[in-house]
Amino acid sequence: MGRNRFFGSRDGSPFNRSRLEGASDREAATARILGGGALADTLQARVDHFRHSARLVLASDELFRDASWFAVMDGQGIAPTGYNPTVDAPSGANTWRHLESVRAAIAQSCARLPKIERG
Repeated sequence: MGRNRFFGSRDGSPFNRSRLEGASDREAATARILGGGALADTLQARVDHFRHSARLVLASDELFRDASWFAVMDGQGIAPTGYNPTVDAPSGANTWRHLESVRAAIAQSCARLPKIERG
């Protein structure tokens, strides 16, 4: 008989509780919702990446955006063990000043180049 995603098998046999021994309440709830099954490979990869790097990688066509994924990860008790170095990135004002200096340097270089005659 098929599996019920919340309560184990549809025939009423008990959920395999041995998997939950030592699990946190959140992990136990997740296991019950998943019916004791494993996460899909793509979701497991996303969880592993988040745990390792504290980053979420999103495609442009994804339904969930970063705030939603952070809520999911936090709600499931998934905490990053790694560090995301973008936290130490320069402020927006510093970034704009740097980009302006790059623009000015390019403009100066272009001004010194010889003109190209189109013919």
